[in-house]
Amino acid sequence: MTGNIIAKITHGSRLFGTTTEKSDVDIKTVFVPGARDILLGRISTSNRDGTSNVMGKNTSDDTDQDNHDLIKFMRLVEAGSPEGFELLFAPDHAHLVPPSSTWRTLQARSNEFIHADLVPFERLIRKTSTIVQVGEVEEDAARKICTLLYKLMEGTGRKKSVSPHIDDIVAAVGDPKIVRRDVREGRDGTSHDVLAIAHKAVPVDESIGFAFKLANSIATEAAANQARKTLAPEQWKHLSLAVRLSSEMIELLQTGMLTFPRPEREFLYEVKVGNVSMENVKDRLDLLAARIADAKQATSLPLLPNKETFENFVVEAHFDVVAEEFKGFDRSP
Repeated sequence: MTGNIIAKITHGSRLFGTTTEKSDVDIKTVFVPGARDILLGRISTSNRDGTSNVMGKNTSDDTDQDNHDLIKFMRLVEAGSPEGFELLFAPDHAHLVPPSSTWRTLQARSNEFIHADLVPFERLIRKTSTIVQVGEVEEDAARKICTLLYKLMEGTGRKKSVSPHIDDIVAAVGDPKIVRRDVREGRDGTSHDVLAIAHKAVPVDESIGFAFKLANSIATEAAANQARKTLAPEQWKHLSLAVRLSSEMIELLQTGMLTFPRPEREFLYEVKVGNVSMENVKDRLDLLAARIADAKQATSLPLLPNKETFENFVVEAHFDVVAEEFKGFDRSP
């Protein structure tokens, strides 16, 4: 990393309040390059330092440090990345060095950068909560769909669109919580009709063969979930992450800010160490999913980020560095 550090923040379990005896140290820094590097375009957007254990899992003796230049950091926030918002709202006690005036300005103007386009949150929630999102009910529904789609492929063809058969598929299952026609928002702001099956979705214009593969994968996944007697430590950690991200997303949509350590940290810790039943976690995630849907409808945040606002902040910060460093610079030969 080169340049001036504007923020150095303890991240991970120590920020969230879920540290265990095995937790390593996660540090995130944000920096502004030096004036010469800015003018010459020598900007390293991200790099990593630390003592990560490349031969296995990190231990409490290891430190991971990710370094982002200001452009990269602002792109994280603009993209709706959990990491970007977590760093932006990290409290003073999480800062390992005093925040710079640039960071303080960024915090003071945070309302200009907060938005409701939180697709990365939803993507990570789906990915990390898969273990408890599908079980016996979802398996039965997916197998009914597979049977129906298999018959359709025999008479209609594998490559035909699933669209004309959506209503029949939904009716065959009869549980809109598991299978329904739905609308998903794309990152470009457009809406897309989909057939939602458990936690996954098929665009309505996709082929019957594609829908069959998806339903079959859900049935297989559900069967594997039911066969598990216990979860691995990493799986419990993923479920804790799903709960945390869900809670963070709700708070952002409702208040435009995040609280650290997390208010739900005791429950997050119990999930992380495997002291909560999978059914309890599933119930919590179902409740949080409903609250997310309500929060998305009621939020007063801008629906999309203002790209120009983000770019202007970076330009201003870079200009200040160049102006200060080259103040009185003699350009004569």
